[in-house]
Amino acid sequence: MAEPAVVLKALRGVRPAVLFVLADAPRPSHPDDEVLCRRTRALIDTIDWPCSLQRLFADSHLGPARRVISGMDAVFQQMEEAIILEDDCLPAPSFFPFCHHMLERFRSEERVAMICGSNPLELWRDDRQSFHFSALGSHWGWATWRRDWERVDFAMPALQRPDLDELLARALAEGAMVDPTLKLCRAVAAGRLDAWDAPWTLNQLLQGTLAVVPARNLIANIGFDRQATHTVGFAAGHASLPCHSLTLPYRGAAELAPDPDYDQRIAAWRVGRPNADDLLRRLDSLLAEGRAMAALMLAMAFKTAGLPAREDQRAGIEQRVAQARERLRAGVTRP
Repeated sequence: MAEPAVVLKALRGVRPAVLFVLADAPRPSHPDDEVLCRRTRALIDTIDWPCSLQRLFADSHLGPARRVISGMDAVFQQMEEAIILEDDCLPAPSFFPFCHHMLERFRSEERVAMICGSNPLELWRDDRQSFHFSALGSHWGWATWRRDWERVDFAMPALQRPDLDELLARALAEGAMVDPTLKLCRAVAAGRLDAWDAPWTLNQLLQGTLAVVPARNLIANIGFDRQATHTVGFAAGHASLPCHSLTLPYRGAAELAPDPDYDQRIAAWRVGRPNADDLLRRLDSLLAEGRAMAALMLAMAFKTAGLPAREDQRAGIEQRVAQARERLRAGVTRP
């Protein structure tokens, strides 16, 4: 319940002139949902700046995929472009001007499909650039245009293509990503997983469209609870990733092409084989935020997996493990 209020506070700081609020209805089998939904919807009544406000509240429970898809269909019936935040994606102040600028900059470039706020590596060559391109994107705070939303066939007929494995292998920077991507999409298509973003990702890979990614992370996902953060290995490092700032002028690559090094590093995280330098930077961020348990679990997952690292990197990981344990013993930590 705290997450929507925090994100709404961030919106109040920028006072958008047009605001759509998408909300699902309670699940019939979860009695507590009625109160929680009512409280969350009541937050919208606290909006105190002048704006065109549309409440797209479902009358009956739809589930995550149907609610997002139907809601975004309604948004893009009226708007040519939109900046999208889920209720647990807390944006840095510079997220909004970054999205606004990039939407305008690439409005006529059909190969660019989305603007991301999240950079899962936290920092990527930010000493020389403000953004780069990726074949993969993140929907933790993002923006897109009507043209790109309408390109996606959420039924994913491409799953029937006999050459799909080959096409994905060419599109993905890491071959090990092909099977997880296919399994995810097939689980969604079969109704075993209720998610809307897998069809978007499949479409993006097959169409060869690009995501604009900020060189510094601009979104903190505050929706990871204590249990999940402590029990899901490498995913523990993605919770509440520190936010940074980006200011004009934005510098980016001259070539409209994915950064292969970035995409490979992202793919390595997603298949559970993160680069040791990326791991060390993430551990330092977690410790700096007082999240010793998340740092410890992340380091132990890396060690248990037996992933490659130089001797100095292994020594650095052991040093962070010792720091995390010391802070836990001293009680100086938070989720």
